Amino acid sequence: MYLITPRPALILCLLYCSQPLAQSTNIRDCDDGATYPADNNPERFIGVCRLEGSTSTFTYDDTVPQQGEIQFTVRSCSTWWGEICEHAIPYTATTTGDNNGNNFILRRDRGNQTAEIRLAYSSGGSTETLNPATNGSQLFPGAANGAHTPASITVTMVDPGTNLRNGIYSGTFELTIDQCGGSYTWGVDPEACDGRYATTELLNLTFHIELRIRSRIRIHGLDDMFLTATTEGQKAARHSASGPPATRCFASLPTVRTGVASSYCGESIWCPIRQKSSTCPAPGWKH
Repeated sequence: MYLITPRPALILCLLYCSQPLAQSTNIRDCDDGATYPADNNPERFIGVCRLEGSTSTFTYDDTVPQQGEIQFTVRSCSTWWGEICEHAIPYTATTTGDNNGNNFILRRDRGNQTAEIRLAYSSGGSTETLNPATNGSQLFPGAANGAHTPASITVTMVDPGTNLRNGIYSGTFELTIDQCGGSYTWGVDPEACDGRYATTELLNLTFHIELRIRSRIRIHGLDDMFLTATTEGQKAARHSASGPPATRCFASLPTVRTGVASSYCGESIWCPIRQKSSTCPAPGWKH
């Protein structure tokens, strides 16, 4: 009987070729990944700043598709036992969350109504619409020396103008970032980026989205209605198609005689001679 001893290269392939080499937990989310003394801790290589655990709230606008943009930054770099995370490493982005098989959805806080949305990831001049059923494939740029690159996730309605009932529509989503790598070779710095394997992965970074739908009252046929509040806390309303709103006068009205000017709500009015006084302004109102 022969004892077969696996070769070291085969062992390395079994360990690394089918899965990412290391995983980051985003504990170093906003720094530059530098370490003194040097080590190869994967926490240094990927960091996402100002996204994890965040809640982005937007007010629904049924006149445009885009509802808002979530902005954050990403560090994606690599080093081989260097104190500085000097090499820029491109990466792919994948988002998971509540969906109906085709699109992501937000759920209303009461009832069972949902809003279908699209999420698009952008960074470094590249954009990819994130599909809930597939992993991301677009390569986004990292940056040398641990620098952070601006990134964003745009929230867009699938059907703009959808008549949604008032309330809060919300959802929880998770972002995964996979650094682009190649077949693993000890001592290679940085890894060749052939897209076959990830070198470091950041899994399931949670963020929340809220879409608020305000209550609206639409009154048709009252385009010529004016509402004016007085300092006494009362309101007067009067139809007027050609002039300013009427304002109630609370002062007593002196007697109006024909042919003379009289005080009326602090202003002078004139009732012509031989004209019936009924044609003068109605008591208690001024224009």
